[in-house]
Amino acid sequence: IGLMTQAAAIVWTVSMMMSDIESNARDINSITNRMSRVESMVQSQAVSMATISTNIEHIRKAVESMAQR
Repeated sequence: IGLMTQAAAIVWTVSMMMSDIESNARDINSITNRMSRVESMVQSQAVSMATISTNIEHIRKAVESMAQR
């Protein structure tokens, strides 16, 4: 009876570990997908910031040239 109980406990423990491993793998895949989307958004924002910065620089130059007249 003792050996059967130990065998059942081992099977249950391995089963729980496999379940946890599968759950972690799903979570890692989900996080990887979210990270890819975040990286894309950050890249898009960097391009927008560069465009805004260039526009501000041109506006500043235009205002300075108006002030000098």
